Amino acid sequence: MIDLFKEIIPEKLVERLQKEVIQVTFNKVNGEERIMDCTLQESVIPKTDPKNKKNHDEVLPVWDVNKNEWRSFRFDSVTNLKKPGTRVFTKKPTDWGVL
Repeated sequence: MIDLFKEIIPEKLVERLQKEVIQVTFNKVNGEERIMDCTLQESVIPKTDPKNKKNHDEVLPVWDVNKNEWRSFRFDSVTNLKKPGTRVFTKKPTDWGVL
C-alpha cells in the first residue's frame, strides 16, 4: 500500500512549487505557526551548488519569495496550502491530492 502523505503529496507539492508560488502554513519546531509564500521556480531561485544540497525525505527546502532566502518545512507540519490571496486547499492531507 502507498502512503499517500509520504509518497504522492510531497511529489505533487514539489511539482506545483516548480511552476508557481504557493502559500504554505506550517508549525515550526518551537510550535509557532508560520505562513510563507514560497516557490521552486528556476526563474526565481538563485543558482545553488549541488554539493550543498542535502536530501531529507521529511523536509523540503524552498525559496521564500518575501524574505528572498532559502527556508524549509517538514511535510508533517503543514496545516494549509493555497495560492497567495486565495483559499484553495484544506488542512486534511488526504485532500491534498488536488495539487
